[in-house]
Amino acid sequence: MTLPPDPIRLELLKHVERAVRPVVAPRARKMQMRAELLAHLSELYEEESKRGSIPGVVLESAVARFGEPAELTRSLQESVSRWSRWLAWFTAGKPTGQQSMFAVAARFTTAMLMLVGVLMVPLWMIVMFRFAGDWDTLRFLLRVTAVMFIVYAIGAFVLTLISQAMVRVWLGGFLRRGALLRAAALTVTSGMISYLLVAGFFAGIFGQLAAIWSEFPLLRGFLIFGSFMLLAGTFAHVQEVRRESEWTDLVLSD
Repeated sequence: MTLPPDPIRLELLKHVERAVRPVVAPRARKMQMRAELLAHLSELYEEESKRGSIPGVVLESAVARFGEPAELTRSLQESVSRWSRWLAWFTAGKPTGQQSMFAVAARFTTAMLMLVGVLMVPLWMIVMFRFAGDWDTLRFLLRVTAVMFIVYAIGAFVLTLISQAMVRVWLGGFLRRGALLRAAALTVTSGMISYLLVAGFFAGIFGQLAAIWSEFPLLRGFLIFGSFMLLAGTFAHVQEVRRESEWTDLVLSD
C-alpha cells in the first residue's frame, strides 16, 4: 500500500483520532483501534486516489466513505466490555483533556483499595470461620486489616504522585538544568517512603516503630525495592506515553 503524503496523512490521523479519543478503553486497546482504523482509512484513500488526482477531493471522498467520527465512536465504545471501561477509567481517567496529578493519584488509590477490599472479603470469611469465638485473634486480625488499608491508601497515593513527577522529568529530558537532581531526589524519596510504609505497617500491628530498623533488617531492602519499582514503572509508562504521543499531541478542531 502506498503511503499518502505527509499533509494528507496528518488529516487521516486527525480523522481517526476524532473517533477514538472519546472512547473509554485501556490504552493498549485504543492504540489497536487507531492502527486498525488508520489502515482502513489509508486503504480507502488509496482506492479514491485511483479515481481522481486532486488530493483534497480524494481525501473528502475517503473520509465520507469512512464514516462520521461520532458514529464510529459509538460503535467502538460498544465493543469495549464494562470491565475494560472500569479499568480504563481508574487507570487513565477521562479520555480527553489534561488531568491533575492529584486526580490521577486519587483515582488509582480508589482502584487499589477496591481491589484489596474484594480480595479481603473471601479471606475474612475464612478467618471468621477458622477463629469463631476467639475474639482476641479476631481483633488482632481486624487491626492488621485496618492498618493494611491505611498503608495501601497512603502508599498508592504518594507513590503515584512521585511516579507522575518522575514521568514529567523523564519526558522533559534529563539534559535540562536540574533534571538529574530532581530525578535522583524522587528516586531516593520513593525508596524511603516504601520503607516507612512497610515499617509503619509492622509498627501499627506490633507497636514497635523505634525497633523496626533493628528487628526487621530485611525491611531495609524496601529502600532499594521502592526505588527500583519507581524506575521500572516510570520507564514503562514513559514508553507508553511516547507511543501515544503521535496521536495524543494532535490538535483536533471541532
